[in-house]
Amino acid sequence: MLESYDRLPSRQPWQILWRHRRALPGTVDRSDADVLRLWTIQTREAYEVLVRDGALRGSPEHIEPTFAEPYAWLEGQAASRLGTGTGTLLWLWARGPATVVRGSAVHGADEVLLEVVKPRDEVLLSRFDAWHSCLNGYPHLQPAPDESDAEYDRRLDVVYDLYDDARREHGDLPLLMQEVMQWSWCEVIDPDRFEPNEVLQACVHEIAAGDVIGAWRIRSRPRDAIKRQLKPALRWLRR
Repeated sequence: MLESYDRLPSRQPWQILWRHRRALPGTVDRSDADVLRLWTIQTREAYEVLVRDGALRGSPEHIEPTFAEPYAWLEGQAASRLGTGTGTLLWLWARGPATVVRGSAVHGADEVLLEVVKPRDEVLLSRFDAWHSCLNGYPHLQPAPDESDAEYDRRLDVVYDLYDDARREHGDLPLLMQEVMQWSWCEVIDPDRFEPNEVLQACVHEIAAGDVIGAWRIRSRPRDAIKRQLKPALRWLRR
């Protein structure tokens, strides 16, 4: 049974996963593992919904309108691949250095870090860096085996210019270009493309209370608390 928010143990960002500074513990070594250990930072309000209702699901109002197309595409992929429902997804960290979680926690004072376990067939994994191709509205281009960084960058520029020109001319992408772009995005969620040290993120339709094996309230760093205390004095000095 989950503790109430006020009874959660608290941690400062630097303390989060301190014993596992190099990598998130117990996370994806093989993308076909039966059970995955995941991490997510949720607001106090979301955690209280999880405690009250016994489950937390995504809400569409949290999606940035600028990124509506890639999120809708990913939701469609999850609906067809997972069999756990449809709708807005919840995001978690699956693999990477512990600093990725601590970095998120720095901006999450009073939010809640959850350690979650989920069956592999309820999780859609994706490549964190490659996902930004989708968010930026371009095809994902995989570097060729013998391609230099400069050659890869030139190839990216050609394709990006082509898509920018099409948007300027038509206001939106022609259907064929859109289909090619979304087809390329499949490499972002293809386990065969995952690199050994690549940061992976995870999406699920639901986090149930029974999935949670750890919960900590994120405490402000001391210097953040000092800044808040000094703000009134600084405002007075600037008058």
